[in-house]
Amino acid sequence: MMPANGQAILMVLMTVSLVLASSGIAMADFGIKSVNVGEAPKSVTINPYNGSAYVTNFDSSTVSVINSSSSAVIGDPIRVGLHPFTALFNAYNNRLYVVNTGDVLSDGSVSVIDSSTNTVLGEPIPVGINPVGITMDPYTGRLYVVNSGDGLSDGSVSVIDSSTNIAVRDPIEVGKIPWGIGYNSFTNKIYVANAGSNTISVIDPQTNSIFGRPISVSGMPMPVAINPLNGSIYIGQYFTGPSHIHDSVTVISPEGEVVNEIATCLNPHSIIFDQFNGNAYIANSNVISIVNGLNGNQEGPPIPTEVRAEGIAFNPSNRHLYAAVSDSNTVSIIDVPNFPYTSTNCIHEPDPNETNK
Repeated sequence: MMPANGQAILMVLMTVSLVLASSGIAMADFGIKSVNVGEAPKSVTINPYNGSAYVTNFDSSTVSVINSSSSAVIGDPIRVGLHPFTALFNAYNNRLYVVNTGDVLSDGSVSVIDSSTNTVLGEPIPVGINPVGITMDPYTGRLYVVNSGDGLSDGSVSVIDSSTNIAVRDPIEVGKIPWGIGYNSFTNKIYVANAGSNTISVIDPQTNSIFGRPISVSGMPMPVAINPLNGSIYIGQYFTGPSHIHDSVTVISPEGEVVNEIATCLNPHSIIFDQFNGNAYIANSNVISIVNGLNGNQEGPPIPTEVRAEGIAFNPSNRHLYAAVSDSNTVSIIDVPNFPYTSTNCIHEPDPNETNK
């Protein structure tokens, strides 16, 4: 069952990465190399044109840029708003949109970076309280930013016109503590995981309104990813306390039906897809699992990370996986086709720091 205090849930979600990452276990160089970035990196976003990786450094309030050829940081960190959490690259205007969480329980913002010069454009765009996710409708160019809110009232989704960088309407109300968000080109719908309501809200971007009833799930839904092969929606689920052992990824069909439950290791907090073969990469507490996007089967042993990789990104041009590691202020780069896989036991037992949250 979910704790009754929504604000307590919100604080757990905002701090869980620091709890897990500070376990004291040394981060293994499990990839090609480990690249030093800013403080507490949270996410990695790939520029599809040149393969550059943009890393949001939460505690530094900056974005680092990694060259895909040299696997080295280029230029000085780009200063953005307070506590950048995640980002989205808009291929239509070559701009990076950085979601700044701001102070806890305060309004956040979105910074805009021109990727041709790696400089910030204009002032940050104001959004709602505690923004933590972003997606885009490629047909309209509108951005949808998840505001997780204060944990007491329902959260919301801000809608921004990327051609003007202005909000086009009042935020769309969703469930409590919305977290993950994803646009599905198969259905032309946007899916929002409400961690505090155990539901998935569906938004129709043509009307910018809620479509149908929320989809119920059994756990605390957080990350959202869309399978590029068939439009299935992958939702990472947490279960609090002793039930943590049942953490999983729920697969929802484009028709809105739960069609599969994929057992994972502890804390499936980030999911991305290889756009070419449909494989899903799922970041858990100490491994990155690989799941076949067609049949839902695990593809070989997981990639060991020893400690939690916060956010992951896949670069299709060099088939490298990028993993942000807050504990060591680094990004590890994994050569997926050539990784020397070995049998790895993932964490199934709940973290003692989380059991009593």
